[in-house]
Amino acid sequence: KQLLYDLWIYVDSGISGKSIILEKALELVDGAHESIKNCSFLVPDGKFHQALQRSNRAGKKVEVISTDFHLERPLYSENNLFYVASRLSLLREYPYSLDLNPFQYMHVKLLLIDLNYAFLGSHNLSSKGVRAGTAEVQILTTDPQIVAGLHRKFEDFKIACQTDL
Repeated sequence: KQLLYDLWIYVDSGISGKSIILEKALELVDGAHESIKNCSFLVPDGKFHQALQRSNRAGKKVEVISTDFHLERPLYSENNLFYVASRLSLLREYPYSLDLNPFQYMHVKLLLIDLNYAFLGSHNLSSKGVRAGTAEVQILTTDPQIVAGLHRKFEDFKIACQTDL
């Protein structure tokens, strides 16, 4: 639903297997001309990961930042060493830029497309949430000042993820 000339709101009502938010994110990624930046608690998977791969193969700059750790697992326990190592090994498996730092907690969910769109809210853009049928809210804006400010914040998050390892 369009709220203002440069602001839309998307709401997933929690129906398992359906997400208008994820579908809009896929549309935005597929429509990108130059760059895609994504911050999310979870590492991209499923359809969203596939869309990022397509964009990367098409020559678009794709950057992803994630912390992807779980609070129920103590970070420095013996049992968690394998978990942390496996999360960090994802860096080698993704064909696009993936800054993954399980020691830096980040709960933001942000998708930036070119210098034109910012899509942010509660959705991780993960197939896990879609399968679970979680209720989510996301806003889309084309306001140049907001989009530019969120691009600067993305760079701050990226620096934080890289310096804490």
